[in-house]
Amino acid sequence: LTELQKRFQEHLIVGEFGFDRGLDPAAADHATTTLSAMQAAHTPYAILWQIFDQPPLVGLGDKGLYGLYDDAGKLTPMGKKVLEKFGVQK
Repeated sequence: LTELQKRFQEHLIVGEFGFDRGLDPAAADHATTTLSAMQAAHTPYAILWQIFDQPPLVGLGDKGLYGLYDDAGKLTPMGKKVLEKFGVQK
């Protein structure tokens, strides 16, 4: 971690984040708030878990609806909000 902190001028967060929109109606807001905080901290990279929805994990109690895209490859409400917030063209 020390070497990574040096390489990224101490602007480093190790981990992942994601919000299941099947369990949390504010999942898209949480994702954009987290990304905004990372941007404000000048963190150059973020891993949003995950790009595509997946089946729920046995025993976890989730719905598997974390993705920016659904299982058919269509942009989800979270994906739309993230792209809109950061000015990314679809």
